[in-house]
Amino acid sequence: MSKFQKEIFDLDVLVLCGGLGTRVKDILGNTPKSMARINELPFLDLIINQLKKNGISKAIFCVGFESKKIIEHYESRKDFICIFSKEDIPLGTGGAIKNALKHIKTESFIVLNGDSICDINFSFFHSYHLAKKAFISIAVVENLNSNNRDFGSIFLDDNSRINSFHEKKKEEHFTCVASYINAGVYLFNKRIFNFFSHKNKSFSLENDIFPEIIAKKNCFAFILKGKFYDIGTKERLANAEKNLSIFFD
Repeated sequence: MSKFQKEIFDLDVLVLCGGLGTRVKDILGNTPKSMARINELPFLDLIINQLKKNGISKAIFCVGFESKKIIEHYESRKDFICIFSKEDIPLGTGGAIKNALKHIKTESFIVLNGDSICDINFSFFHSYHLAKKAFISIAVVENLNSNNRDFGSIFLDDNSRINSFHEKKKEEHFTCVASYINAGVYLFNKRIFNFFSHKNKSFSLENDIFPEIIAKKNCFAFILKGKFYDIGTKERLANAEKNLSIFFD
């Protein structure tokens, strides 16, 4: 094992799975979105399997809504170490990370959305992040649909530095079309904690942290060529089994 490979194996990983899943509640009821069954497996199993394929053996799960269902399912797992950071109230994506800071030991750490998955090599992603000396690196995919307003939209310069980030938009007056969309995978330098200290308990990465880092010109995009999929809407959840076949063993 090379020194670089060992660094990847040792990186802390946070999986954000505390959301309420309001857009798919009619389908899932009180089941957390990340526990939606895809081909008889919880969606989180796909994420864990992908982490294992990348040589990662543990993750911190930021849980909130119906957290007991996630904890009881994974706490006794033998082939993967599951650590749980519990939210007593909804904390948002930023607040969930802040709540889990005590578990983060590595200089860089990965954050994953618990309702999306993409074809990514974490070693390459980490190498890119270090080469850019970035505070934040965001995995992005090409936006192939000019009418797509259901994902965070990202605009880059010629050096893949992120110039602006627009969270999901539904307003008719939002007319700019981004070349790339957020794939829900992030690499953070631990120095990002300095930006968390003055935030309220509940806050958003997308609205409250990213704009500050982008303004400092220290946020970069890692462009993916592979597949990306999320289960955040009824339609995508209904089609997930067919579209997620590449992520099954």
